[in-house]
Amino acid sequence: MLLTHPGSLPPSTRPELVRLAPQTIYLLGGTTAVGESVRQAIQQATGRTVVRLAGADRYATAVAISKKFFSAPPSAYLATGANFPDALSAVPAAGRAASPLLLVQRDRLPPIVASELLRLHPPRTYLS
Repeated sequence: MLLTHPGSLPPSTRPELVRLAPQTIYLLGGTTAVGESVRQAIQQATGRTVVRLAGADRYATAVAISKKFFSAPPSAYLATGANFPDALSAVPAAGRAASPLLLVQRDRLPPIVASELLRLHPPRTYLS
């Protein structure tokens, strides 16, 4: 995972994308989170396919990512969608476990996330 600014691709990210040479590059989030100018810069720098995974909000975006990459994971990780560092700190554990990271609200489970958990039916769920 490489981080970017909403409106511009950081100078250090461009050479890393070229070095990694992925066949497909996924932008995670809508155009407010990762602007169209970033997509265009990535496309120009790499010539690779750029696919945006996004939902109506951050919770739906996390579900869109989960649906794209997971069908029967060994677990699911849940983190608050209200605090960026909390979710970011759970990414390594979820990645190492080949499991999705879904975002929840402080005091409730968004319906779209509940539906995704039912679809995934993970044997274990971890809260971050």
